[in-house]
Amino acid sequence: MDDVIWFGKPTVLSFASLFAGTILGLISIVAIEGFLGPSFSWVPTLGLGAALLIVNFAFNRARFTTYTISAVDVHRECHYVTDEFNELPLNKIADVVVSRGALGRILHFGTVKVNSASVSFHNIVLTGVRKPEEVRRIILAAKETALANKHVTPLEGCGDES
Repeated sequence: MDDVIWFGKPTVLSFASLFAGTILGLISIVAIEGFLGPSFSWVPTLGLGAALLIVNFAFNRARFTTYTISAVDVHRECHYVTDEFNELPLNKIADVVVSRGALGRILHFGTVKVNSASVSFHNIVLTGVRKPEEVRRIILAAKETALANKHVTPLEGCGDES
């Protein structure tokens, strides 16, 4: 097992916009039902059921998702409905980008996108990460350490050799 440098999970705060949208959607459904009359009284119940399913799915997806930065790679796993595994070796990282919306700036969470320098590996997106700038710094420091210790070039094995 590789040395784990950082371990995290998505924060529930990152779903605040989902909750706000759900509440606004329910208010809209109730307003439409009131406008259309009693023959459509089942609409709010259906809307509430759909909203609860969406919120449940989002919570469980976050609960079963983990992010790991080790001495050799960045790893994202999700074990909800299906099993998803993404990993990107540190020597294949091209750059790391942090983005935060208004709510993320207020509540200190954001998205960390780890871009691949190789066509063999996909980018990894870590959503809902607390202190994303710190996670970016950890990834870049781990990459530098890995490159220094193994004496490999950043694009080794990427098909860019001439």
